[in-house]
Amino acid sequence: MAYPPIPQKNQESETSWMVRLTGVPGAVKEEDITQAIAKLDRPRRVEMGEMSYVADMEIDSTLIQSMLYEFGPLEKWEVSDTTKGMRVKAHATFLEESQAHHAASTLDGKPLPFCDTSKLFVEVVTSVRFKVSTRVYDVIQQRINAHKSSWERQYIHFFAFPSRGFYRVLKLEGRDRESVAKAKQDLDLILAGEVMRLDGKAILYPGSKISRESYKRLKMVEEELGVVIIRDMRTSQFRVFGAEARQALATTALNCLIKETISAHHFIPLSDEHEFRWAVDGGFKALESRLGRDKASLDRESRCIIVQGSERDFADAKTIVASKQKKFSGKLPGGEKDCSICLCEADEPIHTSCNHTYCGLCFIDMCQAQASAPLQFCIACLGNSGQCGHIFELAEIRSFLLSETFEDILEASFRSFVQRHPDQLRYCPTPDCSQVYRVVPKTKKHPATFTCDKCLASICAACHTSHPGATCAQRMGDSSGDLQALNKVKRELGIQDCPRCETSMEKTEGCNHMTCKGCSCHICWVCLATFNEGSVCYAHMRRLHGGIGI
Repeated sequence: MAYPPIPQKNQESETSWMVRLTGVPGAVKEEDITQAIAKLDRPRRVEMGEMSYVADMEIDSTLIQSMLYEFGPLEKWEVSDTTKGMRVKAHATFLEESQAHHAASTLDGKPLPFCDTSKLFVEVVTSVRFKVSTRVYDVIQQRINAHKSSWERQYIHFFAFPSRGFYRVLKLEGRDRESVAKAKQDLDLILAGEVMRLDGKAILYPGSKISRESYKRLKMVEEELGVVIIRDMRTSQFRVFGAEARQALATTALNCLIKETISAHHFIPLSDEHEFRWAVDGGFKALESRLGRDKASLDRESRCIIVQGSERDFADAKTIVASKQKKFSGKLPGGEKDCSICLCEADEPIHTSCNHTYCGLCFIDMCQAQASAPLQFCIACLGNSGQCGHIFELAEIRSFLLSETFEDILEASFRSFVQRHPDQLRYCPTPDCSQVYRVVPKTKKHPATFTCDKCLASICAACHTSHPGATCAQRMGDSSGDLQALNKVKRELGIQDCPRCETSMEKTEGCNHMTCKGCSCHICWVCLATFNEGSVCYAHMRRLHGGIGI
């Protein structure tokens, strides 16, 4: 900082002018100051005073951390290795967003505890990190660079950190949350790649492995076109990364390669459960030893044996499977041939550990129905006219289903759990956002703020709305009157909220037993008591209210 010139007179009564500089870094020398001033205005003499402060990075960093800890615990503290002038840049990550905002509003502009002439500048920034394969980043870098100028105009900074082996870390950082969220959507689309489609249909490959020759040819396609092709093992789809202009060429080349690969492969479906069990329990190993290790592979996902060889090899493999199958002919486990659900002869039969039989499709439908039921998640056997009740372990269920079907069932069970426990978990309120956060009691003085990793929305974990800089009580008492007006209309229309999840409900007809569509709990419409089972709700209404309201 430069102060206004001060006049001084020497012994000859000549007037000279002195300019005092403060905050000069300790490493600056006299010649550095002289060179920084225009030649015509350079001073006759520069006097360096004593340093007012000697920096100790470790101690200074600890003092700043202690100031921040007064507002809440830190998840991370990073001090930049590079400094610009007299400034040192650091990043502090709080566990709660509200604590970060409080610290920034309180500490910004305050003098540093170790140097009164310097100030602490604090601001809240939104940052998002991504982890991406190094080879994918190399081919999408140009597409990312095309967005950088737009991001910079919105004061959003993009960082690509040095490669760490097979992956790189990318980061977006900015002051405005909504702008960062939009930039994140742009980058998410680039990092997700494009599903490779031909004539509107996704290109699929039925096997789980490809030959070495096919793999080499795939790598040649990638190198020639400057793209990366990755197969999603869960959906069997292919995704392409790289310049959009090259993706159509890559799709055509991959489709030709797959057609040639499939024509050189022979598939033996293991549609019967005994065939699949035989293959898993050692039968395939015997087949592989007869044909040769590189000529056959077992695809557990699609339940088939893939033979890569001549027609003679294919015929030998079918003979081996058929001959081994004879050992399993005869009575099925438990003597049961009919499906426990449709009661018809089981199609693509599945035999469970409790000795019951299902059609393959009936078993899948049963799992999906029970996973989405408004009860505690478990998939139980319906054999013996529904009397069996044996609860299947996840390992057994997984052995009967394709991986994508099994994951869909787990997702359905999780959604059902969230809906049944609104006092513990909630979905992010942003439409089409699948993120979940943990609910905190409304009695907590400073409830946690949930920042969604997917859409970057900031939500109060107690009242489930966004009210930055205000408490839940202040939001409820908003002077705008909108909330009071809404509640008045709801009372006039006879609309009430579910006591558990606050889903609004209207009773138009029928008895006083209501079932919440939000959390599936059973509610007495008269007193809003909640129950886990409908029969208990009816008993409550008859006992306390003299009937069910009809």
